[in-house]
Amino acid sequence: MIPSLPSNVNLRLLFTLSLAPFLLAADPQGAGAKTATVTLYLSGVECPGCAYSVNYAISQLKGVGEVVSGQWVDDFVNVTFDPGVVTVHQLAHAVFDAPALHGLPYQASLKLIIPDYAREGNARRVDALLRGWADWAEVELVDPGKGHFTLKFRPLKPGVQPGPQGLALEKIIEAVTAPAPRGIGLRLEIAAAKEPM
Repeated sequence: MIPSLPSNVNLRLLFTLSLAPFLLAADPQGAGAKTATVTLYLSGVECPGCAYSVNYAISQLKGVGEVVSGQWVDDFVNVTFDPGVVTVHQLAHAVFDAPALHGLPYQASLKLIIPDYAREGNARRVDALLRGWADWAEVELVDPGKGHFTLKFRPLKPGVQPGPQGLALEKIIEAVTAPAPRGIGLRLEIAAAKEPM
């Protein structure tokens, strides 16, 4: 049963709520619910069973609303989630924890683009920032000229308390885009893959 919604809720919001039932559970009135959608790039997915294993593991996390793979076997998954309940790092950890069907654990990563990386002095500042994340993720510089990076999440340490843990998407964005002293004041793009129509 859908809880009653205020009369000023427009049809678009109502449609969104029907597609993301977790929003109703998190906020029955539909007001103030905050979601994010992120593309996690996957390694180790070799068959439809692998894709199912990864999707199921992510979907079982509290705060996850939707998990969409590009195809039966693809190298990415789009996840809509509530960042106040679960972090992108926890999503990646669920991928790591998914039962691996072909040996090695699956791994999730983000693709970051910092377009001004190669401009004077920026590489040094970005590299220093990314070194600070070494406990949380391995960061690989893929294309220095274009500022393309791959951020591969490390597994979370066992025995952590419930709630958001690890590296949060908002912290990544703020650390790169916010002006000093909170960040380094550069533009950031997070690569996103689209599922086929």
